[in-house]
Amino acid sequence: MKKLKYVIIGIGILVALGVVVYLAKGSSSVEVEVYTVKTDNITSFIDEIASVKANNQRIVYSKAVGEVLKLDVSAGKSIKKGDIIAVLNTEEAELQIKSLQAKKNALYATYNEAIKLPAQEIIDNAEANVRSKEILVESAKSDAEKAEKLFNEGAISKDNYQDTLDNLELQQEALKVAENELANIKKGPSENIKKQYEAQLSELDYQIAILNENKGNAFVKAPIDGVVLETYVKEGSYLQPGAPVIEIGNDENLYLESDILVSEVGDIKEGAKVIVYSDDLEIEDIAGEVTKIHPKAFSKVSDLGIEQKRVKIEIDLNNNIDVLKVGYEVNAKIVTDEKKDSIVVPDSAIFDFEDGDYAYVVDGNNAVLRKVETGIGGEDMIEITSGLNEGDKVILSPDENVREGVEVKY
Repeated sequence: MKKLKYVIIGIGILVALGVVVYLAKGSSSVEVEVYTVKTDNITSFIDEIASVKANNQRIVYSKAVGEVLKLDVSAGKSIKKGDIIAVLNTEEAELQIKSLQAKKNALYATYNEAIKLPAQEIIDNAEANVRSKEILVESAKSDAEKAEKLFNEGAISKDNYQDTLDNLELQQEALKVAENELANIKKGPSENIKKQYEAQLSELDYQIAILNENKGNAFVKAPIDGVVLETYVKEGSYLQPGAPVIEIGNDENLYLESDILVSEVGDIKEGAKVIVYSDDLEIEDIAGEVTKIHPKAFSKVSDLGIEQKRVKIEIDLNNNIDVLKVGYEVNAKIVTDEKKDSIVVPDSAIFDFEDGDYAYVVDGNNAVLRKVETGIGGEDMIEITSGLNEGDKVILSPDENVREGVEVKY
């Protein structure tokens, strides 16, 4: 009886040891999540924010100066080309026109007086002065001839003779002066004086024309049909030429604009497919197409305060979406590449190790490290061009417990 007791105890000990060994052996296995490799289609894309824009979207600027007396539009209002948007006060321009017109009239009167030919009496007096000088010249010439004869006969001295010659020269000079004065009087004012007055008159005409144009632009009109997207002024605002009044656009044919990083825009081609979605607007998988890639990059500060170089692209939507309004933001997946029937795995299975990309493959019950070559990447999947086959089981998100040869369970 005693012997049987020891046998039972021995069997119990062996069973306990077996359980311990079994548990110890089981505890050496690492529990993992695996994915069975398969072929599937894969698409790579760039996911960016896109803003909704309107075709023919433009800002209407004031061409006049003045206070806004009346504003006939508000955001969301539909307007037609030629509709009056705002009316400006032109009273100041009218006062300036009157002031300039008065200056012009005064200057014109002065100009007419300056270019008027002299009275006949002045001409007659100048001609009489010329005739008087001619008589004096003839008299001086006669005296010089007589003095020359007397000097040759020795009747007068050389000085007396020289005096008559000097007097003749003096009278001849006086005659020239009188003749020039007569010629200038008959000719009237110089061309330079006329040009100076005419230039001043032209300048006043130009200033008056600008003010008249300003008056004509007091009625700000819509240049196109569309919807008012935003107003920049209100009644009582004082505008200068070039000040924005409203923004207008055609909301029937909307398109998207997105700013793409310079490092990524090279992967995008015109005609590329786009998938538009928005959780906030409850829209998904709306098809679009890249229609334009702008040629110039620009600087833009990210939400994190980092300055980035980006390039603007335009996206046309294949169908109108009623919920979209100008200024809304949506998400746009711009397709950069597509592959059909490719070996694909979740990107969490691939990790960088030593000389390239690797994955852990389950061989039997053990993890085996295998080098792989990757292709394009999708949202959560990645293409494998070599290293894995359909049906292989790869370990997802392997941690530090997973290593070459370790036993795994899944």
